[in-house]
Amino acid sequence: MAVEVRDYRPSDEQAWLRCRVLSFLGTAYFDDVCTSKPVIGRGAALVAVAADAPAGGPAIVGVLDLCVDGSLATIDTIAVHPDFRGAGLGTALFEQARIRAAALGATMIDAWTRDDEPTLAWYRARGAIRGPLGMIKVPTLYIWGDADDTVGRTAAEGTVDFVEAPYSFEVLPGVGHFAADQAPERVSELMLAHVIAHPV
Repeated sequence: MAVEVRDYRPSDEQAWLRCRVLSFLGTAYFDDVCTSKPVIGRGAALVAVAADAPAGGPAIVGVLDLCVDGSLATIDTIAVHPDFRGAGLGTALFEQARIRAAALGATMIDAWTRDDEPTLAWYRARGAIRGPLGMIKVPTLYIWGDADDTVGRTAAEGTVDFVEAPYSFEVLPGVGHFAADQAPERVSELMLAHVIAHPV
């Protein structure tokens, strides 16, 4: 299969949207549906185009959006159409994004993965690492909603392994990622008790 990685064009929007939504269906991002392509400021918007796509088949088989802010580049979207996975398209897009990011002065690339293990493994295979931050050495209160679809239970509960100080983990049933907005009274109550228990 012959594939060209090129810059996104406005006429690509519908094919970009289809590729992205189909690519995300089997991932932790299944619910991240766009009805129009987000505008990328400083960065790169790339597409992988299949030159020999069958009639009626997808012409755009991969997409990558990258935003650059100073020395940090963030991958906002990287997706490969499910019918074209395993052909190296994600890697081809990622390598082109690395070149573009470096040309714009970025020295680091990050991405959000929603604790999606196959996605994390894909990034790790391309050299992505997490720099050591060291242990947290101050009293820590972790308030987590059990309906949080951004931070999974495993990651939330595993935070204790990185704290060398008094630690409290509070679970709010039915609360999502924005606990302070969804349960402000309970969050305030927990925070106030924490501050009283651990004065500065």
